[in-house]
Amino acid sequence: SGGEGGGPGGIASAQPRRSGREPAHAHPSPLDRWQGRDHPVDGADSGLTFRVESATAPIEPAKRVLESAFASCDESLIELRGKYRAARRILLLHEGRCVAALVGFAHEAESVLEVPLLGVEQGRRKQGLGTLLVAVAMQLSAKLKLAYFVVSATDEAHKFWLGLGLHHAGGACWSGGAAQTKAATEVCAAVRKLAQSDRLHQYGESTVLGRLVDEASMMANAMDRVGRASEQTRAEEIRPEEAERCAPRHTSHTSHTSH
Repeated sequence: SGGEGGGPGGIASAQPRRSGREPAHAHPSPLDRWQGRDHPVDGADSGLTFRVESATAPIEPAKRVLESAFASCDESLIELRGKYRAARRILLLHEGRCVAALVGFAHEAESVLEVPLLGVEQGRRKQGLGTLLVAVAMQLSAKLKLAYFVVSATDEAHKFWLGLGLHHAGGACWSGGAAQTKAATEVCAAVRKLAQSDRLHQYGESTVLGRLVDEASMMANAMDRVGRASEQTRAEEIRPEEAERCAPRHTSHTSHTSH
């Protein structure tokens, strides 16, 4: 996944654009319960919402974000065609504009939410939006009673995903204490089942990473990142001359304090 990767978002067109190679059609997904309207992001600014889309929805907002996040990108994955028809796009929107998007599969039998692709709008990186979209996806996972969160991570996205508590989940698993070992065993077993049934959608030369779903800690982490990014942005927007003008000036009437 692109992690905090970039790419311009857009406004959805009035009519869905469908592939000429096959009719738009979506296999049922547990994520469909959130289709049909935009939903507020819990605890976030009122301008932040999320949307779940199937293959029948307009593709332009997510496509512009995701295609620009990768040097090459499988269009059928973004458009949810062929073997990706059971996937759904989850969009993060700011005041109606797509600022981040991911493609996700809800595998109920293996209790996995799988994310082979994630990207953030160009110019909006380092603002915590990728982390926030992951937190939204984890919240949906928890509501669906899915226990594991699995991604396909490109080399450049490893730092992003490892920072969110994910570990290698394909082949050899991570080591640690008893809790870590149990989590590793569970996640790796779920990944193996998906791979053996040819339902693991590993993207390109990516690495499969995973972790247990923990919606509370992930959302708290996301809110912290978004808040810190917002504070930094506001600080950077103050021009040096404005900062000088606003700085308190000392006069001869300044009182002295004892040390």
